[in-house]
Amino acid sequence: MAEWKNKALELLPALRTVVEHDWSCHVFLGELLPLVWDAHRSADEDALERIYGFVRWCFRQPGQFLANAAVVSFYELVFDEWELRHQIAGRLPTEVIERVHPLWEWRLPGPRMAEVDRLLAVPLVRSPVQPCVIEAPPAEQPCAEPLAASRVEPRVSDPRDVV
Repeated sequence: MAEWKNKALELLPALRTVVEHDWSCHVFLGELLPLVWDAHRSADEDALERIYGFVRWCFRQPGQFLANAAVVSFYELVFDEWELRHQIAGRLPTEVIERVHPLWEWRLPGPRMAEVDRLLAVPLVRSPVQPCVIEAPPAEQPCAEPLAASRVEPRVSDPRDVV
């Protein structure tokens, strides 16, 4: 059995029948999106930790196959449920943001991308047990220019070539 399937069974045992299906990791990661969105809506911290943990594990694997799968089959699409953007932004590691940002720029309409930039530029407060919490800037202070100094610029004409 592929290593990613073993890890999926370890972190997501309730999805055994899906993991054991003859699908690629791309399809499996895509199947996790509706589950993570439902977990956000129901505030299911256990499911959120397990799903994001698996995708983060894929992203951090050596080589490009699993990392690319995590990028294009999960992280690139994670903001598609727009009403969950605040919760999602607090769950994204910096290394993911840096790699996926050009793809979000390519996919998201300008106002939505500006909102994602604003959310990702807000300081994150992390604790060892709890997920990230986004602190809103004080109302009397306008938001700083989003990701002005750290914006990732694609080096190719189509950001999908970056992955």
